[in-house]
Amino acid sequence: MDRAFIDDCIKSINDYRRVHQVAPLAHNAVVSTVAQRWADHMTRTGSLGHNPSASHNGQPLGENCAFKWYSDKRDITGTAALPM
Repeated sequence: MDRAFIDDCIKSINDYRRVHQVAPLAHNAVVSTVAQRWADHMTRTGSLGHNPSASHNGQPLGENCAFKWYSDKRDITGTAALPM
């Protein structure tokens, strides 16, 4: 995964959390790996849905699944990915 994209996502998420007076999140490489594997699965299968087995340290993970596409094939930024 692109570190700049991850940092941009975390910053954007924490900007929203700050507005709502909620503690900031930090990146977790294990959770990112679970998420990336599921994103790869959805890409391969052409599907969009929640991972029924997503967990970390025995705790289920919540997800926000979204699809965003640009016709010009540009990469999406973390900031652009969030306000869905």
